[in-house]
Amino acid sequence: MQASQAKIEYGDFQTPPELTEKICQKLWQIHVKPDVIIEPTCGIGNFLKAAALTFKETEKILGFEINPNYINQINRDSQISQDQRIQVEQKNFFDCDWYSLTQPWTENILFLGNLPWITNSKQGLINGKNLPQKSNFQGYHGLDAMTGKSNFDISEWMLIKLIECLERRSAYLAIICKTTVSRKILNYIYTHKINLVYSAIYPINTQKYFQANVDACLLFCQFDSHSENYFCDVFNSFEEG
Repeated sequence: MQASQAKIEYGDFQTPPELTEKICQKLWQIHVKPDVIIEPTCGIGNFLKAAALTFKETEKILGFEINPNYINQINRDSQISQDQRIQVEQKNFFDCDWYSLTQPWTENILFLGNLPWITNSKQGLINGKNLPQKSNFQGYHGLDAMTGKSNFDISEWMLIKLIECLERRSAYLAIICKTTVSRKILNYIYTHKINLVYSAIYPINTQKYFQANVDACLLFCQFDSHSENYFCDVFNSFEEG
């Protein structure tokens, strides 16, 4: 696969160390204390390294990545290889049973990372395979399901899968995604009455960090077994809050 097509297919915007460190520091400041950190699409490992430096008491840091070239790069990284808490595996997000994977930890799970910035229709145009099995998960009917309204950001589907396995558990989610996706996810949480302690949106300067003109943010959610706090704090930057 040519590098340019691979970048498009994977929705590949690697998060720079400057941003991963700021995000992890923000999570620390708001008292996120995970027992396990899981990055579902870890890329070249920048979030893994920032998390390892920030969360010294975390027991395990797990990274999964579909791209074998990135796995090879991670395996050559001395900071990652020397930290016994970090475990990296080549795995396709859509083939992973995230619920079973998180069962060894009863609480304080943190899903962290940056999911692909691409829609299913864009994947179809390039014959990409980095897709979930076809399903009308948004519940459209008739013509809507067969036309443009069934188009969706892949990260929306991925976030829903992660949230489903955190339901009624003490857990956190801190994921970079398009701002439109973050709003849909918060609506999903409210509609399905998933127990939410707190949520926040931190806008990201994508031109600065990714050299891309995309309206994106860090979506943060904290879950438990009983809370129903369906509001969201929206900040101007990481320096707020």
